[in-house]
Amino acid sequence: MNVQSFSVWSSRPQPRTLVSCSVGFSRPGGAKVRSLQDLLRAIQPLNVRLCAASSLRNPQKAGEGASYTVFRYTDVGTNEAVAVKQIKLAQDASNHDAHQDRVDCVLKDIEVMCHPPLAQHENILTLLGYGWGLRQGDTIPFIVTDYAACGTLRDYLRGGTIPMKSKLALCSQVACGLNRLHWAGVAHGDLKLENVLVFPNRTIEGAGTYETDVTAKLSDFGHACLFRNEQGDGAVQSYRGTFWYLAPELHDGSSLKTVEFLRCDVWALGLLCLEVVWDGSKYFHLPEITSLKPMSLPFRSSSKVN
Repeated sequence: MNVQSFSVWSSRPQPRTLVSCSVGFSRPGGAKVRSLQDLLRAIQPLNVRLCAASSLRNPQKAGEGASYTVFRYTDVGTNEAVAVKQIKLAQDASNHDAHQDRVDCVLKDIEVMCHPPLAQHENILTLLGYGWGLRQGDTIPFIVTDYAACGTLRDYLRGGTIPMKSKLALCSQVACGLNRLHWAGVAHGDLKLENVLVFPNRTIEGAGTYETDVTAKLSDFGHACLFRNEQGDGAVQSYRGTFWYLAPELHDGSSLKTVEFLRCDVWALGLLCLEVVWDGSKYFHLPEITSLKPMSLPFRSSSKVN
């Protein structure tokens, strides 16, 4: 299966340059990934380093999400901890829509992390490689990223008392990562504390006068929105973020231009910063928020929150 490779990208990062030519991963002619083998063939042209399963040892399950099961492994070559995200993909793909949606999210996640203007940014999660067959006899693909020893930003904030200057530095770091995404033509699409990872013992240039001994990195780009220029590329895209962090204009069914998704990210950034200041508490649980008139808050009876 022919897949548009990253060779079509400019070697010099240009502002507002689309990562791919269509929504999700670029598969010419609407070709679909229907098997694990198709998925591997789709990843291979992206120039991602192939990681042999034998180079990873000491697995420990670290978490699980919609698209991945996450393990902490030790890289034999560097003796450092890495995160191994095993793709959750039904072998028979019996539920085609759910299967294709998950595949699109995984490929978009990889594609965004591979984009040269983003790949080395200190506030964006680093993709180290991919492979398959963690256990003998299986062919399930996985990707390898830096391991976030401090967990998600919500985990970190809830784990102890964080000085205000450190909270402000974390907000600045998230904003730096989001600014680079937007500059490269990508709206995150689901910005929240759970999709920011925290790494220890790093310094961050550009954090203003605030300092912290950790670095925040944006992650989970499966719901990203991609565009080519200031007007958008005309592709039909939807902003599929978490309900409670959606901008108001997304609740009334309004049709938005692709470029307006950037503003929706900024709305989510504001809510993220509020939750950072409030030690990782979800904003809709704060007394200052719950005391507002119910009609002024977005509400959907079927929404489940923790």
